[in-house]
Amino acid sequence: MKEETLASLDFSHELEEFKKFYDENYQYHYDALRSMHSLLESLALSDSRLGIEKIEYRLKVRDECVGKFIRNYRGKLEKEKKGYSIKNHVSDILGLRITCQYEEDIAKVQNLIDQNFFVLETTDKTAELVADEGRFGYKGLHMDLCISEERAKFPEYYRYKGLRFEVQIRTLIQDAWSVLDHKLKYKKSIPNDLKRRVNALAALFEIADREFSAIRDLTGEYEERAEDYEVDISETEGLNAETKLEEGSGESGEKGKPAPILDAFSFLRIANHFFEGYEFPPDAADDFVEEILQMRPETTRGKFNYYLRTSISLVKRYAEERLTKAHVNMKPFTIMRHCLFYHDDKKFRTMLTPQARQYFNAYLLEAKNSAR
Repeated sequence: MKEETLASLDFSHELEEFKKFYDENYQYHYDALRSMHSLLESLALSDSRLGIEKIEYRLKVRDECVGKFIRNYRGKLEKEKKGYSIKNHVSDILGLRITCQYEEDIAKVQNLIDQNFFVLETTDKTAELVADEGRFGYKGLHMDLCISEERAKFPEYYRYKGLRFEVQIRTLIQDAWSVLDHKLKYKKSIPNDLKRRVNALAALFEIADREFSAIRDLTGEYEERAEDYEVDISETEGLNAETKLEEGSGESGEKGKPAPILDAFSFLRIANHFFEGYEFPPDAADDFVEEILQMRPETTRGKFNYYLRTSISLVKRYAEERLTKAHVNMKPFTIMRHCLFYHDDKKFRTMLTPQARQYFNAYLLEAKNSAR
């Protein structure tokens, strides 16, 4: 980095000095940003629980740096007759942004940064907005950092020792608000009715952030409940037990209470039992359950369990024959489609293609004739 010059109150002089400083250090700053970006990405990969979606970096445009200084510092410094150097008042020339999934992830990422960098200053934008009801804008955490003493000992980081850069940590929702917020032409000296509408919009984004966290937590609860569902119960013994489940006595334990309708959580619990080790994509499981309920809305988890338990051996034998004779490998979803069709070839008719129905019906007929 180039040497510093003495500060003054001559704005024209300081402006030229800053332009010179910016241009002469451009490549140095850009290399530093790339290095910090690579370091943060490697740290993020070390722990998947951090919930980091993306890490971006940018070198602030020279004119934007000057504009920020003029807006935030020039008037006050000149009024107080304090000499200044523009670069000392623009701490975010080098900027990185870490975008997380949920609000709770911000604290996790902050802890990671605390452990790996020297923290100069931390600004909680959320706390600032809460303290000032008249303001609106994106929330998040801003941290001014330097390379830690320990890391600066490594050759690849030594040249960046003492270099200041800013890291912003925000959620996906906060990031979306920030993008839209910057599209607003006027945000301060505006009529109250317009200010109220912008504040209402900002509040909706805040609610969305909280609701996503709440949905995640509730989803986890449903997944845990599904794990408690015992697949190997009497419903596997035959039609009478399955009918009892439909009435609610076999599954809920409370007579007359409707049995739970099949959902994505109970589907995965049952499917994982019959296809141990197979990784069911959540979106594919969700779509499959929706397809089942469109064809037979009253399908309970007990009935689905019964369908699979009482026909899966037969369908797997058919799948082995298809693999041997036609080199067709039937995946778990295809096997389950055949199980459903086997039990109700009217409601679940379109679970299979016409050709698949033809082959399977021929196999069933042959199996029936062989059993005679």
